[in-house]
Amino acid sequence: MFRCTSILGGPRADVRLAEEHRATERLIVDGGLSHTFLRNGWCTENCTQQVPVQPEHGVLGSAGDGRAGAAPRADYAGAAAVVLTTEDHDDTAHELSGDQPFTLAEYAAELARHSGRPVAYHDLPAGQFLQALVKAGVPVPTPRSSSTSTSTPSVRHCSPAAAGTSHACSAGPRSRSPTPSRLP
Repeated sequence: MFRCTSILGGPRADVRLAEEHRATERLIVDGGLSHTFLRNGWCTENCTQQVPVQPEHGVLGSAGDGRAGAAPRADYAGAAAVVLTTEDHDDTAHELSGDQPFTLAEYAAELARHSGRPVAYHDLPAGQFLQALVKAGVPVPTPRSSSTSTSTPSVRHCSPAAAGTSHACSAGPRSRSPTPSRLP
């Protein structure tokens, strides 16, 4: 049994970040390997790792009003633990994400509420966002993936339901915001 993580939407994902995930899934299936794919959505930490500077500089992105059903990495790990330790996951794909999708503007508003300071969301064109990431010291391959994945129409207007999410990502009781539900 081959088990691996992939990207939310799997073969339907149309962002540059998904290219290698689609190719990997295709090789595994075409090779006849018994498999389980854990197709993880966005990690909450992708937003929160910048909390120390966001109240002062705002939240930068190129996602428009796209909604992400993000979940903490620990919840994705919990879902993986369930799949690794239980039966009946052969030749399946689990679409995993948080169950409370939010926009980056909503994230900025929540950050403002918690910090007591105004926090703006700066929605940048993809090229400007890429430049901002490079200026901040993010290695070039990463920003290209990030700017492309957050600026394509499919992500600008996606939600877990639109992405075909079958369930949210926690293996245990409902937990941290965004609140994920149990993996069936």
